[in-house]
Amino acid sequence: MEAPPSTPVSILYSRDTPNAELWEALAQARASHLELISHSELAAWDGEQQCNYAGLGKLSLEPGAWPLKSLYVDVYRGDGAWNGAEGAEQKPSFPAIFANIETLVLLWPDKDSLYFYPEGGAAILRSLTVISGASVQTLNRTVECNPRIADTLASLTLSCKLPQTSGSARRMKELFKEEIRSLQRFELGVIDRSHFKRPAEYLTSLKNSVGYGETMEDCANAHLLGLSTVLPSSLVTLSYKGPANSLMLQDLDQWVEDAASPSWLPNLRTIAFELAPLQDMKESKNLGEDQMEQLKQKLEKFWALMRQRHPPIVVVNPRGIEELRFPLSI
Repeated sequence: MEAPPSTPVSILYSRDTPNAELWEALAQARASHLELISHSELAAWDGEQQCNYAGLGKLSLEPGAWPLKSLYVDVYRGDGAWNGAEGAEQKPSFPAIFANIETLVLLWPDKDSLYFYPEGGAAILRSLTVISGASVQTLNRTVECNPRIADTLASLTLSCKLPQTSGSARRMKELFKEEIRSLQRFELGVIDRSHFKRPAEYLTSLKNSVGYGETMEDCANAHLLGLSTVLPSSLVTLSYKGPANSLMLQDLDQWVEDAASPSWLPNLRTIAFELAPLQDMKESKNLGEDQMEQLKQKLEKFWALMRQRHPPIVVVNPRGIEELRFPLSI
């Protein structure tokens, strides 16, 4: 299949499982964007790779074939096999033909097999979106396998559930604080699936949410508290949409304190920050009226401090969780 010169093809959308013949035939299309979406009834829960993205790496292609710049993958399992042993060499999860993509979207990937690690490592990835309960861990593994991402990544969008594992949240904070140096946009959407007791039990400390063998720091990391203190100074746009729970009510004090400092995120120009009541939860897991009023006052103070910056920072609404799967232009 050869596309006429007058009608270049820039996007390929495949809903079926591509075989070798299809990959070869579509090479002439010179596609720059590829979407692979598995049918829900054919989801690869048994480990079989339904989308067969690896098949593209098994062909002998002419130079310039498949000049991919962006990839959208909605499938659970991939071709990686994460080895959790310390210092272990990881198996690539994508063929080398994907190493030069600039934009990647992973929807509900299995963190153990669908982390992004093309053969040879990602060279110029600039935008990464991961929508998954374990998106923080997927991010960590992707950066660990591809050291160059720390310098190339400009836009990061994550949607995750709470609580995260303490170790994965701590590692993400380390990445922000020490390694990721070029990030301009960070969007984080958080869904709270933890089982809180009554808010009054959390008014003075987190002690009641610390599990057996955990420390207070473990608990804070699991709920992504203290995030404002480690955000990269390179950020131009920040968006956070999370739960209006007792833990965030306390953590807001740190956000307000940081916002009052001119040295906090000096390049920031746009911010979205929203805390919403938990959905489909019993009343006891949401804040009471007094706590909601405290939350509102802290948020208003935070927004006011942002607008008082020079130049003033634009305060906008965050995108909805469902919208986050569509990456914004860099």
